[in-house]
Amino acid sequence: MTRKKVETKKAVIFIVEGRSDKKALENIIQKIYQYKDIVFKFMDGDITSDKNVNKLNVQNLIYEQVEEYRKDKKLKKSDIWEIVHIFDTDGTYIPDEAIEAGDSSKFFYTPDKIFCKNVESVIARNKVKREMMDYLLSLDNIKGIPYIGYFMSSNVVDFLK
Repeated sequence: MTRKKVETKKAVIFIVEGRSDKKALENIIQKIYQYKDIVFKFMDGDITSDKNVNKLNVQNLIYEQVEEYRKDKKLKKSDIWEIVHIFDTDGTYIPDEAIEAGDSSKFFYTPDKIFCKNVESVIARNKVKREMMDYLLSLDNIKGIPYIGYFMSSNVVDFLK
């Protein structure tokens, strides 16, 4: 009698910034990847603008998230098909002169400007975030697992209403 080998589905790990990103993307991505196990991992906030994250440790931090899931599900590293990182741009690539002082403590985005309380801190944040995203976009794998990044620049909260 021969035993039929049970084939483990390959997992695609989607790293998104928060629950609204998951809610907006989950159904459509599951249709696109209908023959793969889809897993959404949440970073604690935005890893690309975290002051404690830099080019020296970002790959390890992402890999730790993947390893946590892999060990929990008892998967081999080869069971992870791909890591897909969805970046929320938050206006990061807007020119510095398009960032203007505003009255609200929250950011207000228009198609060509960002209004905020502290212009200098937003310019500094954008520089750090832009450099981190550019670095991550240059990678094709993280510790041997295929890795790809995509931009998402629309306000997901408005999309979900």
